[in-house]
Amino acid sequence: MPAVLLGQNNLIEESKTEEPPKVDHSTHVAAFMVLIDKDGNYVLELDINKPVIPARKPTASEIKGSMSTILMDIQKEETAILAANATVSVQMQMAQRMTDAQQNAQIQQMLSKAK
Repeated sequence: MPAVLLGQNNLIEESKTEEPPKVDHSTHVAAFMVLIDKDGNYVLELDINKPVIPARKPTASEIKGSMSTILMDIQKEETAILAANATVSVQMQMAQRMTDAQQNAQIQQMLSKAK
């Protein structure tokens, strides 16, 4: 009997790998926790698997206060980022103007020497 080379004459069927079906067990798109620490500070916790043992249920005023405080903190952070970006942009423009002025001065010097 002649030797059969593997993969020749389609004698060996290609192995087919199928991905298992993706099962989505999630109930929500995203989640986070708002915690009140022992000092009364509001903490936005993105890891909902963090072990938390509350001493009691939150009051309505704590919920409202924590949400307002966290919203203000986020807005302050966004404002600070915008201000920092604007400052960097102005600094870059000033540096470009200074570079342009130096180049213009060098060109004028070269032109005046050439005369």
